[in-house]
Amino acid sequence: MKSLSILLPLFLASAVHAETWTNVYPNGSTDANGQVMCGIQMMYLVPHQGKLYAGNGTQGETETDRYPKAAQVPVLDGPRASWRVEKQFTTDSPRLNSLKSFPFETDGKGRSIPRETLLIAAAGNRGKSFSAFVRDDATGNWIETDSVPMPRTPANVQPRSMTLYRDKVTGIQHVMVGFVGDGVLRGAYDPGHRSRLSWEPEPEFIPEKPW
Repeated sequence: MKSLSILLPLFLASAVHAETWTNVYPNGSTDANGQVMCGIQMMYLVPHQGKLYAGNGTQGETETDRYPKAAQVPVLDGPRASWRVEKQFTTDSPRLNSLKSFPFETDGKGRSIPRETLLIAAAGNRGKSFSAFVRDDATGNWIETDSVPMPRTPANVQPRSMTLYRDKVTGIQHVMVGFVGDGVLRGAYDPGHRSRLSWEPEPEFIPEKPW
């Protein structure tokens, strides 16, 4: 396993404030539940509901007999807590390409809703379809969205960017996901779906030439 660490600053009380850095994520170690915390890339650090979530990547892992090439979402429950793995992907998803916390105030039909913030994880996929995972903050479970076919992807599905956009005409908030080769997919808050997020059946923008 290649070296990967998360270093967080610790401020020491003294006559002159000094700053030191401490390794809080020694990759290859196990969390309190016995789950190996792996990864050779730390792709994201995202605060959500008072916790700190991370998304890692294992794309270039060489010790695959010990550490599977499968992305994870570790979480730090508080400043004195230890990292633990909360979401483990399969080897079809070696890297977490996007992890975002989005506040929603409308649903996909433009109706106002009580403000709700969703933590959304989008990993790469070796297949020809895309789905994301949304955290259920009440249970701690990660709920998968419906799958959308991605037939134009060159090798594997790569959701390289994700943002929240409010349409200036309709006022609807949309999750916009950008893909290599498959353009831009649009989604919205859906209270009727178990994940609370639904996608359009196909990308709304497709590049003229493959990336």
